[in-house]
Amino acid sequence: YPDIKFGGSHAVIFWGTYLDTHVETVLDAAFAACREAVQGTVINPISAARDAGAAAENTIVAILAKMADADQKMRGEGCSAQVPRFELGPYRQRCLQLIERRTKAEAELAASLIAEFVPLPLSKDHGFWWFVFHCHWTTRLWMAVVFVPFLWAVFQNGFNRGVASQEGLPQPISAENTKEANRPTQSQNNTPPKQ
Repeated sequence: YPDIKFGGSHAVIFWGTYLDTHVETVLDAAFAACREAVQGTVINPISAARDAGAAAENTIVAILAKMADADQKMRGEGCSAQVPRFELGPYRQRCLQLIERRTKAEAELAASLIAEFVPLPLSKDHGFWWFVFHCHWTTRLWMAVVFVPFLWAVFQNGFNRGVASQEGLPQPISAENTKEANRPTQSQNNTPPKQ
């Protein structure tokens, strides 16, 4: 529109805080891609989060530079050499603070997940006892709750069977006990056949 000049409310809207929502959109996309790329790999998620923040910062700085170019062309009515370039300092600083806060939060989240997650696959190099000594304390607690009662029941059963064999109580049926029970006694051998 040739009759409308860029300035006043147009410039306020162009450089308004709505840019913050676009910064958040760029950050959401960067950190979502970072989490997806890190999942199931050996990449350190803390450094990956910082790298994603740096990539988002580069993107936002490039967007601000293009916005400043567009602003200069619009104010100069197509000739950018006639007007000075828009001062990006406060806008750039506000965007960088948003990026820094979000990057710090994502790195702290990644650090807390690392503290909770211990990927320990059992292999020929890392057996069961290695897993027990290197797993998270919550996993050890779970194993204690599950395995200690089971091991106690097995031990108690073996102990009771041992005591039973010592006291002459009935023992479990075995092949030898079965042969002795089926063998005829002396009195059965001397009994004359019935007529």
